[in-house]
Amino acid sequence: MKKGDLHMTKLLNTLNNDCILLDDEEYNLLISEYNDIIENVEE
Repeated sequence: MKKGDLHMTKLLNTLNNDCILLDDEEYNLLISEYNDIIENVEE
């Protein structure tokens, strides 16, 4: 498991715990922004 995967798991758990309902577009935007952050951290 990469470090980014662990962060992603924490992010998804947080979303699930807060019962936030996102539509696919919002979700994809959130994930793409999150992936950009992870890529910057790993560089």
